[in-house]
Amino acid sequence: MGVSLVPPPTVGKLQETLPAQAKKAPTYRFDARYDKVYRADGLGHAYQCGRANDGSAGVEGQTFADLAA
Repeated sequence: MGVSLVPPPTVGKLQETLPAQAKKAPTYRFDARYDKVYRADGLGHAYQCGRANDGSAGVEGQTFADLAA
């Protein structure tokens, strides 16, 4: 893989905060975190990572070409 793009500061903070919270309180439920997943900055960073990875298929097997079709 080798994709190593630096996330925007807001995404980086989220990437640090959520695992720390999960480790601090193992019984905490993250069921109301959809607002964090669908943030424009996070989705934009994920898109850039996918493009930097030449659009190779991920876990679900979809490529950028599949999405464009």
